[in-house]
Amino acid sequence: MIENQPMQLVLSLFSHEISSFEYLTGVNKFGFYTGTGVLSLYNGDDSLKGNYYPTLDDTNNPDKPSEKNYMTSLPGTTTDHKIGSLINVETTGPTTYPNTKSWTGGVSDQKNGSATMNYSMEKVTGSSLQAQKSWFFFDDRIVALGAGITSQEDLDTETIVENRQLTNASNSVLNVNGQYINNGQESLIADARWANLEGSTADQDISYFFFKPTTVNAFQKTKFGNWNALNIHNKSMNVSSSYAGIKIPHGRKPESEEYSYMIVPGLSKDEAEEYYNHSMNHTMIINDVGLQGAANIEDAENNLFILNFPKKGGFAYEYEGLSLDMSAKTPGSIMIRKSSSQGVKTETVSVSDPTMEQDKIEFLLEKESGYNLQSSSDNVTVTDEGSNWLISADTSSHTGESFTATLVNNQIGGVVKGYVSKLDTSCSVIRQRSADGKTTAVRLSDPSKSKDKMEWMMLKKERFRAR
Repeated sequence: MIENQPMQLVLSLFSHEISSFEYLTGVNKFGFYTGTGVLSLYNGDDSLKGNYYPTLDDTNNPDKPSEKNYMTSLPGTTTDHKIGSLINVETTGPTTYPNTKSWTGGVSDQKNGSATMNYSMEKVTGSSLQAQKSWFFFDDRIVALGAGITSQEDLDTETIVENRQLTNASNSVLNVNGQYINNGQESLIADARWANLEGSTADQDISYFFFKPTTVNAFQKTKFGNWNALNIHNKSMNVSSSYAGIKIPHGRKPESEEYSYMIVPGLSKDEAEEYYNHSMNHTMIINDVGLQGAANIEDAENNLFILNFPKKGGFAYEYEGLSLDMSAKTPGSIMIRKSSSQGVKTETVSVSDPTMEQDKIEFLLEKESGYNLQSSSDNVTVTDEGSNWLISADTSSHTGESFTATLVNNQIGGVVKGYVSKLDTSCSVIRQRSADGKTTAVRLSDPSKSKDKMEWMMLKKERFRAR
């Protein structure tokens, strides 16, 4: 669960040890998809209350076309709408509907983080549908990536970006690329780049951005259902509710399909269009079955990379003064947060083992001059391996938790000897050496307040590094 007022996010996953859902004697008859990556966004609009669960689906059971489906179109999931067989949890225990894959977990530094899941629906619905998914949680946005979406089922397969109940339909309008979707309308849009769902208040607006032009089905319509279909103890009562949504179609028998989109709550339609045109470059993604990652890039000294490696691999990035070169010697997830404040540069590395099966995980991170280890979790070691840091974490507890190491460069820049350049003999120079004698700060000022440029020439010793 992620909590960032005025929104809260809940992500539901399953693993080889945690069932996708539980069924108990007529209760939760259509819960098959509730653990397969459902992303629930709470922003005060009460969209998940009222008649939400019996009405959110308007598809039919592919095995029984005359029967209406329930709960196979949950936001965040990739679905072929297939329904499995009901097995009482009292008979089989808590892992009735497990994931056959062993990659479910995440990494966090208690401020931001990622969740990741490689999964198959084989033991849930009997479908051959499988996918690799990751979600990345930044301060004001959520990045959702899917890769390797593959199935042998001759069924329409789609990813549900949004399927939101409209508790005040008269004040809620969906548009894609600025094109409004009218009530009762469903449109196939071939090059969706951004979308916006207007809520009853500004805080309840939600915007959606696609990292490349994407074909989507966008709709706004009324759906119907019956509470008794979900739970035999509920009264048989037909209900209806209004919805707006966005779906990414992958077709029948998809092979290595993918998706990439971002959700930003609280943006109006005009702000969403402005964001797409001018702010998308702050978020970088990589989306592959062997590596899913996202980065929040402010500048060369303040940025955050989050990378999920389901298998060994490497990653390198270089752009406008920012560079990162690292590799995973084992499967694992890693966060690398770079920050700079008052002349001190910090690199905080958080690592985890989403498989919860390995006894040790290892990453190589290219060294940067001047950085030294400041602190680390008890079970993390940081050592030299050639031109890299070798970051190792003891994960023999198999808990999937995150561990951290912090590297610091507090060399502000240095001067051992200096003189004022002949080009400018009237500037004021202040040299301030640190208490341990290892760093010297240089400050220039212009008493005349008339100069456009001042120069200070220096002789550097190797132990100092100018910024």
